[in-house]
Amino acid sequence: MERNNYNKALILKLYLKAIINTPYAYNSDKRTYFAHRNTLNALRKILLNKDNHSPAFVYTDEEIIASNIKTFDAYKDFNDLLLNINTDEIDYYQLLYELKDLLNQQAKEEDITYDEMLEHTYNYYNSIPDNEIRNVFNKIYKEKDKNIRLQKKSSTYLFPTIDYSLITLNKTKGLGYKNVLFDLIHEYGHAIQGSINPIISIYSNNYEPAELMPVFFNILSLFYFDNTSATLIEKNVILQEASQFLTITKNTKEIKDNGLESFKANHNEWDYSFYKEYSQSQIYRYLIPILVSFELLPRYKEDPEKALNLLKKLINNNMDYIDILKFNKINLGENTNEAIKMLKK
Repeated sequence: MERNNYNKALILKLYLKAIINTPYAYNSDKRTYFAHRNTLNALRKILLNKDNHSPAFVYTDEEIIASNIKTFDAYKDFNDLLLNINTDEIDYYQLLYELKDLLNQQAKEEDITYDEMLEHTYNYYNSIPDNEIRNVFNKIYKEKDKNIRLQKKSSTYLFPTIDYSLITLNKTKGLGYKNVLFDLIHEYGHAIQGSINPIISIYSNNYEPAELMPVFFNILSLFYFDNTSATLIEKNVILQEASQFLTITKNTKEIKDNGLESFKANHNEWDYSFYKEYSQSQIYRYLIPILVSFELLPRYKEDPEKALNLLKKLINNNMDYIDILKFNKINLGENTNEAIKMLKK
């Protein structure tokens, strides 16, 4: 059943539960305190219908570039790995050309219903060969008639101190439910990760894998579903993001080393316009999970259970993200070309 708003009785019940848990949360560690404060604020906004996700600020070009360079510097260890990754296997402009054809093809196809989207998601997550992940998903899925709504943006509210998640889905992008399906898979990935390790998922700094499980299950789902146009579009989007995000990281280094005027002289206006659209922190937030997923894909193909255990290790460790990868012997870029070939089949 489609919902444009959350059940008010449910939100009030969650808010009261959070208030009751406040003394415990505020007397716990710093992360639990901040996570609980976020829970109270988010639930209060939902009750007052003020959770509209509208952007609060508009930044100048200079502010964007300064912010990107600052974030680039904060990711120094990652940059050493990212700047050496070769994406020659990805033809970005060919992907754009294919995407146009796929969108035209999809416009002529019949869509799936909201209930079919839920059913596909249920079947997909119950095909995952890991009891813990399946059990957590099924616990969250039981609340599907209460905790999912359609809005202007796909996102997940994680409430770790009361063990609950709310999901919003973007149904305004002009695409059908078979496209929104991948958003739902992604958001359930957040909810699952938030249940397995709630604090690391909601209170994350630059180095913590808040997007790792959602991105991995997104990419893995592309091998579960048949090659529908929506699946092929999603494959294209993942490959485009990997290629373009890495390019933007390299562009930031070029601007930092040689200055903006030199960059503009050596690149066309489209490159610069595209560069300004993205916050470097957002790029790292998704690029690194994409590349980690590329490392896990070939391992999953060989031994799914072992790969999923490794995935859970990555999200259950409170070390800095770069240390988590080093500790588990994951070198970004090592399996990138193999993963790209798997996605392009």
